[in-house]
Amino acid sequence: GPSSLRVAGIGAFPSEMRPFVVWMGAEPAATLGMVADRLSSELAGRGIPFDGKPFKAHVTVARVRDGYVPRRIFDDHRDTVFSETHVSEVLVMRSELGPRGARHSVVSRIQLTGEERNI
Repeated sequence: GPSSLRVAGIGAFPSEMRPFVVWMGAEPAATLGMVADRLSSELAGRGIPFDGKPFKAHVTVARVRDGYVPRRIFDDHRDTVFSETHVSEVLVMRSELGPRGARHSVVSRIQLTGEERNI
């Protein structure tokens, strides 16, 4: 069957004191980290550029233009579970930031069957 994915907690990049991106955490973080490591190795082996920043399992909620998010947002939702769902595929996405915001497109779809779910 499909894998379970949980979206819980809230934070910001680069920090809650200087938020430019607000995110919700994605779990199981260790499993998602292994998937990201495997994906970056595959991409590097094919000469495809990959974001070299340390991996943080998350769902981007908002981009902040003025750097201000009320502290209370983080304090009130640090331990909130927002969603829990089953996942049967991984979408490899391309994200291109432009003057009108981000444009996202699907590069590849990977069905999670058998071994892939046990990474």
